[in-house]
Amino acid sequence: TAIAILQLAEQGRLDLDAPVNNYVPGSIYYHPTWNQVTIRHLLTHTSGVTEGGARIAPPGSRFAYSNNGYRLLGRVVYSVTGLPVHKYFQEFIIRPMNMNHTDSGYRTDGAAGMWTSTTDLRKFLIMHLSHGKFMDQELIKESSYAQMFGTPAAPPQCEFIEYRGIAWRIWSARGRPLLVNHAALWYGMGGTMQWYPEYHLGWIFMSNPVSHNHPAFRAFYLRIRARLNTLAVAIADMKDNPNYIRPCYYQTVTW
Repeated sequence: TAIAILQLAEQGRLDLDAPVNNYVPGSIYYHPTWNQVTIRHLLTHTSGVTEGGARIAPPGSRFAYSNNGYRLLGRVVYSVTGLPVHKYFQEFIIRPMNMNHTDSGYRTDGAAGMWTSTTDLRKFLIMHLSHGKFMDQELIKESSYAQMFGTPAAPPQCEFIEYRGIAWRIWSARGRPLLVNHAALWYGMGGTMQWYPEYHLGWIFMSNPVSHNHPAFRAFYLRIRARLNTLAVAIADMKDNPNYIRPCYYQTVTW
């Protein structure tokens, strides 16, 4: 969804810093001040609106993960292009990358509903490692790619920092990106994509647990993630091992 929104911004069809109500009027209606919620706020989970719709902070001041924010972004894609979000994904992201084992259902929204394979997700990972390009296809420009990982204003004075960019969770080490990831864990499915930008290296984990909250799965997931980190450190001869880092978590964001 974030790639789709960035593509439309590149084409001048939407402004990341414009109110979302410009594109889907009336969608933010719980409180008048939410008219200030922008596309960028939704992309970075800083709308100030919780998953349940409660207002917890002024827009742009605090991170709170929200699938509903990304569902709303899916509606923005439809409003701007006239295409349901799953059809937009197919035409402008999936097919250009030859992701032949990826599909979506009719109820796909901006937050969930895609099916893929490790082979196809690998292509998506390569695109990110290549700063928005896959083979001869440019999905997003270098400038748009850089926006995804922009450092928040006034970060804490720590050697290691964790913060949220556009769509992704980011760890930085001494002001440089160390790793980028996103986990999707739910009933019947669990997966993570993680990469180390400066080492051009990444990994994918996919599974089908009965429940993402089951203690046995949680223990297994943490072990496999630690082992994959260790393997990446060994392959790339990294200075910093993520398994032994406890970054300062930067939750309050001012973009």
